[in-house]
Amino acid sequence: MVERQLPLNDSLPPELNAQPDDEVTSEVLEHPSVESETSVVRLIALQALYEIDMTDHPVGEVVNYLVEDFVFDEERSAPYLQTLVMGVTEHRQQIDDILARFANEFPIQQLAVIDRNILRIAVLEFLVLRTTGVRVAINEAVEMAKRFGTDASPRFVNGVLGAIARRAFPDDEDDDSDAPTPDTHDDEDTVA
Repeated sequence: MVERQLPLNDSLPPELNAQPDDEVTSEVLEHPSVESETSVVRLIALQALYEIDMTDHPVGEVVNYLVEDFVFDEERSAPYLQTLVMGVTEHRQQIDDILARFANEFPIQQLAVIDRNILRIAVLEFLVLRTTGVRVAINEAVEMAKRFGTDASPRFVNGVLGAIARRAFPDDEDDDSDAPTPDTHDDEDTVA
């Protein structure tokens, strides 16, 4: 027995049936971002660091271009973007030396560019500048790794940053740094 499938139009409610020559209008609804402004700044900083790593474009030009290209709170976010990008650039050797000790299976230049710069941003925030709590920095780094890295990136980033945090803050028993927590809020971020 052969079963006959109904045409698509016959299975839809009458108000959803559209004919090829019908005029259809649509509306784009704006949704508020679920990411905090500081998280967006980190993403933009990652983009800038990626570009700088891959192209050797001048740091100032990249930052200025991105500040002009994105709309955000210029009093707080633009300076923090500059702090992250310039901070990673200025402290790159120090940060890379730290990363080389804790991600010692590969030379730092052999790490994926995305992973390397995610790690650099987090180490800058929680260890060099100390502007962001360890849990927040690691959680943000893991989220960026999930979004932009490979399948192995989140675990790798979490492991490296957790090991650095345990070594840097051994007396902080309450800080379970190697396990990002979903209850971490951006208000724990302190933007200098």
